[in-house]
Amino acid sequence: MNLHNGQLYWPETYTDHIQYPQLEENITCDVLIVGGGMSGALCAHVLRQEKELDVVLIDRRKPGSGSSSANS
Repeated sequence: MNLHNGQLYWPETYTDHIQYPQLEENITCDVLIVGGGMSGALCAHVLRQEKELDVVLIDRRKPGSGSSSANS
């Protein structure tokens, strides 16, 4: 699925990409969020900061690189 086309602002201007480790073992958490776009990132932040839950966010791509990079 092609989520965007043309040149997008964020992928072109933000070049300091953070590498996150790949999940290689079973883990436990209070909340698992699937999808590292804008909604997933905001949910993870709020749940961690305000509710003090153990939150894990997973995504098969780089966080924020799908449709969030096109619509933000």
